[in-house]
Amino acid sequence: MRERALTLVLALGALGLFYAMFMRGNQSMTNKRETSRPTSIDQQANGYSAVFAWLRHEGLRTQSSRRPWTFLEQDSTLPRSGNLLLLTLPGRVRIGSTEYAALRRWLAAGNTLLIAAAMSDDPDWAHRLGGLGRGDLGVLTGLDFESVRSRDSRRQPSAIGKLTAPRRSEAIANRTHPFFAGVDRTIALSDYPPQVRDVSIPFDGFVLELAHQRQTGEGTLWTRQVRGGRVIVSAFGSLWTNRALGLGGNAQLLANIIGSSVAPGGSVIFDDAHQGVTPGYDPASFYRDPRLHATAAVALALWLIWVIGGTRLANPPGRARGLPESDLVDAGGSLFARVVPAHAAALRLIDLFALRIRSAGELWEFLERNPRVGEAELLQLRRWARAAAAGRRVPLVKLHNLLLSLESHLS
Repeated sequence: MRERALTLVLALGALGLFYAMFMRGNQSMTNKRETSRPTSIDQQANGYSAVFAWLRHEGLRTQSSRRPWTFLEQDSTLPRSGNLLLLTLPGRVRIGSTEYAALRRWLAAGNTLLIAAAMSDDPDWAHRLGGLGRGDLGVLTGLDFESVRSRDSRRQPSAIGKLTAPRRSEAIANRTHPFFAGVDRTIALSDYPPQVRDVSIPFDGFVLELAHQRQTGEGTLWTRQVRGGRVIVSAFGSLWTNRALGLGGNAQLLANIIGSSVAPGGSVIFDDAHQGVTPGYDPASFYRDPRLHATAAVALALWLIWVIGGTRLANPPGRARGLPESDLVDAGGSLFARVVPAHAAALRLIDLFALRIRSAGELWEFLERNPRVGEAELLQLRRWARAAAAGRRVPLVKLHNLLLSLESHLS
């Protein structure tokens, strides 16, 4: 009974270790390794899950895009116009050339692209990517955004360290505009010292600046007509993340943009694909699935039953193993060494040596005439042969080695 109880305790300990490593422990290690990302499935600080749930609660069509932008034209469930695509830059995945062409055609059909680009704020997820996406932003908007810090410090770059607490950057409207109805200010959060950027407008283009930073006066929100559609660019990438959505008028600004851009029946599309989310990837829903927990419970119960009731607690009796050949040879040699006299064994060694090279009667004559046999070796062999014939003890190991040496000379 004690053995069964000990087995149960050890099994429960192994089960607890498995749970700590692959369930709770795995999630905690993932959270430490991976920074929260601006995706619709991320429920941490930088995710868009709060916006996603809010828009669905308001009855708007929302979806997470985990495919290239070519699906915008191919998805039959999407209305042709009156949709809004929320893109966050920088992203983990580069935008392909075929995607640019598909996006231009989609915009020309009367849709809106809203870009939340971390240019004037610097959250941790954007800082780790090192500015990836600046080229994408230029191609998408036709504008050039240059960092004032990078422009002024090209000759003497400085190291940037993480802030002890997020820094708040406020933006206010330049003038009355429908986007800023009911919005007194917007607030962005930076985990690293933010940069100030200038925007360059092409000679044949036009962009409307809607808001500027209260601290620096630099622009933070622009809108531009692109063929039949519209592109809206925010210099703050953190405005609508989970941790900043409730600050200032951030939520109201997004509601105003969606209200003026999305037609009845239109959809708000969150671009998760360029943040590294692939089709079918949703770890949170996987661990929330009750089928996973039911399957794991049944498997663990069967495992415990097998461990406690179906395993042997006593070691099976060991079977005698046969002796190896070397042990048999050693045992036989020890027996003959104790039974056979040394002089008799010496005479037998010499007889066998003679049979291998010559007949016994011709042995000494053959050895004397052979130039390969040394005089000292032949003399020693004669002495031991006479001693063995007289019944005296002979060193068998030395005699054996001498015979091997002579045989190697003669072969």
